[in-house]
Amino acid sequence: MSATGQSSIKLDFSHVPNKPTTNEVIDFITGKLGISMIQVNRIHLRTSSFSCHVDIKEQSIALDIVEKNDGKHTIQCKGVEYPIPITMDDGSTIVKIHDASAQVTNTHIKNHMQRYGDVICVTEGVWSDAFACAGIPNGYRYVRMVIKKQIPSYIHINGETTLATHRGQQHTCRKCDHPVHHGMTCLSNRKLNSQKTNLMDRLKSYADVTTSGIQQKQNTLNTTTTTNTIPVEQPPQPQPGTSGLKFIPIKQTDAMTNDNSTVTETAVNLETNKGYRSRSPSVKRQAEKKLTDFITVESKRWRTRYTKSAEDKIIKGRRQSR
Repeated sequence: MSATGQSSIKLDFSHVPNKPTTNEVIDFITGKLGISMIQVNRIHLRTSSFSCHVDIKEQSIALDIVEKNDGKHTIQCKGVEYPIPITMDDGSTIVKIHDASAQVTNTHIKNHMQRYGDVICVTEGVWSDAFACAGIPNGYRYVRMVIKKQIPSYIHINGETTLATHRGQQHTCRKCDHPVHHGMTCLSNRKLNSQKTNLMDRLKSYADVTTSGIQQKQNTLNTTTTTNTIPVEQPPQPQPGTSGLKFIPIKQTDAMTNDNSTVTETAVNLETNKGYRSRSPSVKRQAEKKLTDFITVESKRWRTRYTKSAEDKIIKGRRQSR
C-alpha cells in the first residue's frame, strides 16, 4: 500500500436515507472535521458505496482526525440526526493506549497488540496547537491495526497495566476481563478477595496457636526449673559418736543446687557431740573429710535422679501437646 493509501480516511454515508449533496459533503469535511484543503491530496466521492475517501498528506494528521471525530458528528435527514462513522480507508481501527510509560516502547506495544490483529503502525500523540506545549508528545500511543479479536479495556504491556480504547469496543472489567460489570461488583474479584481474606485469617490463627503453644511450654519449663523446694527422699547422714559414726537427718535443701551450707550446718551439729569433740584433731579432720565426700557424692546422685525425672516430664508434656 502506498503512503497515500495509508493516510486515507473514509466517511461512510451509506446509512443515511437520502444521499447528501457534494456541497454538504465538502462542508462536513471542512466545517465539522476542520480539515484544511492544504492538508488534503484528494477527495473522492464514491456513488456506489455512498462514501467519501479523503487522502491526507500526513499520516499523523489522518490518525488524529479519525481519533477525534469518529462517530461524533452527524448529518440531518428528515429531522433525524445520523452519526457518520469515520475510519481509515484500509479498514483499520485506531486503538488508543492511555497509560503506557516511557519505559514501554512502541515495539513493546506492537508485539503485544499483534495478538488481537494485524498491526500496521504505532505512533505517539502530541499536544495540539491550542496549548503552549504544542508539538510535545503527550504520552498517548495510537495503534493502527485491523482488529480480528476483541481487545479488553485493560491490557498488560511490559509489566504495566494500561487502558486501551477504540470505537465500537465492548468495555470489560478490569479484574476479570468479562463485560458488563465493573469494580467491586465483579464476582470473580469478590471471590478472589474472599479467598485472600480467608487465607490471611487461617495464617493468623495458625500463628496465634503456635505462639500460644510455645508460650505454654515455656511457662511449664520455667515452673519446673524454678521450684525452690521439691520433696525428695533424703540420703542418710553420718554423725560421729563415742562408739563410732551414727546417721542423723540433716536439714532438707534444694536438690538442684550444691549448697555448701549443708556441709557447714552438719559440721556445726557434729561439734555439739561430746564423742566427736573428744577425738584428736587428726581423727576429727578425717571424719570431716569423709563426711564432706559422702555428702558430695550423695548430692550428685540425687541431683542426677531429679534432673532426669524433670526432663522426662517435659518431654512427655511436649508429646501430649502435639
